[in-house]
Amino acid sequence: GAPAVSLTVTAGLAVPVISAVVNAASGSPGIAAGGLATIYGVNLSGAGVFVNGAAASLLYAGPTQINFYVPSTTALGPGTVALTLPSGLRASAAVTVATVQPGIFNGAVLHAGSTLSAASTPVSAGDWIEIYCTGLGPTQAAANGLAMSTVTPAVYFGATRVMPAFSGLAPGFPGLYQIDVQVPSGLNPGTLPLLIATCAAYSNAVSILVK
Repeated sequence: GAPAVSLTVTAGLAVPVISAVVNAASGSPGIAAGGLATIYGVNLSGAGVFVNGAAASLLYAGPTQINFYVPSTTALGPGTVALTLPSGLRASAAVTVATVQPGIFNGAVLHAGSTLSAASTPVSAGDWIEIYCTGLGPTQAAANGLAMSTVTPAVYFGATRVMPAFSGLAPGFPGLYQIDVQVPSGLNPGTLPLLIATCAAYSNAVSILVK
């Protein structure tokens, strides 16, 4: 006995959804000013990203993932990451913006000056390695033109703590930091966890091989 209702169905617009905003290297929730971050979700293709209202530079954008650079001037504390599609549809997520949030990229501990990964090619005492990471915080200009971290992080080879010779931004890559450190003596051969710590914040651990 209900009256008939007619309607017209047209192709709809996919609504973007943000499921997580994390450190691009470690996957830990939250973001760091001047670091690299990742948005996971659905229907993200073509979106622009804004952090506390300021446009962010995108490094990668796909339907389920966006990698972006967090502006170094972003205010610390509670914040918002929002994205807008060309259609005008929007999505947003609350985040915590930290001064530092160290994270090491997977497979990004390399023998110095090469593309050889320390995860597959063992290192020896005295070797130099390069650690590529993000979230190490503010930098300052050095005499050689490089941007060095204002706080130098410690590198842990297992339980052995070593201070690096250099920590700062990798030239030409905003948000990507590079740490140069020498492998200490006395390490047990085999697989060893490596992590970095700065301002009482610890990164994810990655595995390297020691001979």
